[in-house]
Amino acid sequence: MAKFIKDIHDLVDFLAGKNLANKQPPEKIDQVLYEVVIDLFNENYKVYVKTQEISDFLLAFKRIKRVTATGNVATLPGDYQHMRAIRTVAGGKVDLVEDKFWDGRKNSRVAPPSQTNPIARIEVPEADPAGRMIEMYPGQDLVLEYFKTPVKPVYAYDIQGTRYVYNDAASVDVDFGPLLFPEIKTRVLSQLGVNLRDRDLTQYATK
Repeated sequence: MAKFIKDIHDLVDFLAGKNLANKQPPEKIDQVLYEVVIDLFNENYKVYVKTQEISDFLLAFKRIKRVTATGNVATLPGDYQHMRAIRTVAGGKVDLVEDKFWDGRKNSRVAPPSQTNPIARIEVPEADPAGRMIEMYPGQDLVLEYFKTPVKPVYAYDIQGTRYVYNDAASVDVDFGPLLFPEIKTRVLSQLGVNLRDRDLTQYATK
């Protein structure tokens, strides 16, 4: 079964053939699609706890991984985007502490951090500004529940003469499920300067 990204490209090409849109290179369509996916991810992330429907939209982005501590730090997964929860390997809760409260919590005499009551914060390594690490006290392996970064969709193709021939095996699809496909189509076309009308969509669906 062809990926959704092929349907997006076919739709844009179909509308270009009807002179409702300008012909676009595959890379341009991919970039616009990725921007739409990022926007949808951010919009849903901000309100995902409000309804089960929105939580379900983000299921494809949820990850649970164990990270190994070296001293008091561990490297976050490369696809990390937003933290959901942190726990110890034994299942205990880990408090994610803001920087301004870190020293106070770390040096607290009333409720000092311990193996069963640890604290953690997200840091950016000075030697690697693009990286992310988690500092915990006391040091121990942790289990992270987080949202991963959306993948960048890719419409892979081979060139035959003057035609782009779709390569399904090498293509990368969007992470979102089918329920958001109509919304994604509408936003992609809008960013490409196309206002999709019902009759145009009907013609495309039956072509």
